[in-house]
Amino acid sequence: MPFVALIDDRQTNRTIFSRLATTLGDDVEVLSFDQPLAALDLFRGRTPDLVISDYNMPDMNGSEFTRAFRLLPHCADVPVVIITVHSERDWRLAALNAGATDFLSSPVDQLEFVTRARNLLHLRHHQLLLEKRADKLEDVLMSTRAARDRAGSDANKRLAQVIDALPIMISAVGKDGQMLFSNAYCASIFGARASPAQQTGVALSALDQAVLSTGVPTSPVEEELFDINGHARRFLTRKSPLRDGQGRTTGVLTSGFDIAERQRVEAQLHHVPGRIADCGLPDLQHLMQKMQAVIGRGRRDDQHFAVHVVRLDGFAAVNSLLGHRLEDHFFRVAVERLRQMLRETDVLAQVDGDKLAILQSGLSEACEAQALAKRIQMAVSAVSAIVDDEIITSAAVGIALYPQDGKSAESLLAVANTAMMQAKSCQSPRFCEDIAEDCIT
Repeated sequence: MPFVALIDDRQTNRTIFSRLATTLGDDVEVLSFDQPLAALDLFRGRTPDLVISDYNMPDMNGSEFTRAFRLLPHCADVPVVIITVHSERDWRLAALNAGATDFLSSPVDQLEFVTRARNLLHLRHHQLLLEKRADKLEDVLMSTRAARDRAGSDANKRLAQVIDALPIMISAVGKDGQMLFSNAYCASIFGARASPAQQTGVALSALDQAVLSTGVPTSPVEEELFDINGHARRFLTRKSPLRDGQGRTTGVLTSGFDIAERQRVEAQLHHVPGRIADCGLPDLQHLMQKMQAVIGRGRRDDQHFAVHVVRLDGFAAVNSLLGHRLEDHFFRVAVERLRQMLRETDVLAQVDGDKLAILQSGLSEACEAQALAKRIQMAVSAVSAIVDDEIITSAAVGIALYPQDGKSAESLLAVANTAMMQAKSCQSPRFCEDIAEDCIT
């Protein structure tokens, strides 16, 4: 029976959240607490499946509660959702550092509350299923030494079958970037099954490098990755160290749960179907082909280029206040302004919904890419003044440079997308690394 815990010092909120949580299923048990310390006392003997807590509480705030909760037995992987005021960025960062999984903005949208809670309970269910199956296999193998010797090979096959049957992305990479393993689900999204002989030189992410250097697993974090067709997919991922017999960290195990369905529902909270106008832009596949062509020329004449991933913000407010037709008008105006400021050799493409990508070729210095990114932000910000000055529009821009940040279209788009997500939090164009003022030589 799933166990959902709600923590809030206000009785009204506890009543509302409890009512919403009971809609998650007939077998869901819901307990509410007005004090975080009382909840922690119960959790020492009973592990919840989902915790939803307010941030601003008198005795212990959301960050302090999450940090104490993660230290309890069996609570390291339990999803924790913190409710904060949308503008309180410092509070969210503190909660993330303490181990929070997700956030809800206050005042809480009821449909968003139920959607996030249902998906996190689904993730928790698969986590527990994997643990139970692994424990069962371990019990069988530990019964007798003779049985372990005879069943060793078969047990590995059964465990591999269990891992392959799970709808979770599971992969492992070595310290040298060598792909060690990927389960069937991972292979179906990102390509053929990898083995040390099949794939080497995989680029280690910043999270991979952090786990390798510290030996400490990461808390679950949302990542956007590109599948074999170049489509963006969002995962809730966790990275853990792989250790040898001496306890030394030799690689990184990545597990990820696809949250695309959750994002689809969340998008419907603010938009109607067909909300983004057809502006006749090339699609992602066309952009990747252009990038590959430029890369081919770059190998011959040392040509450099940049990839910009642009997320247009503020259009949800247009839809909410003025309707989706005016939202389409805003989008068309923004696209037209970007077209006008680009050169003929540049390529503007629509990646997904209100996310765009730009190929900026013929660079001589990295600062040229940053200058274009800033012009993109200014152009999008000016859209509101042209169409309706009561609406605020903005753009988050992430930049990747060839060949510094990658030597394939897929890797460059992934780097630029990660930089874009970092840019959303600081409202400034971001490179993958701090190279914005360096010249390309």
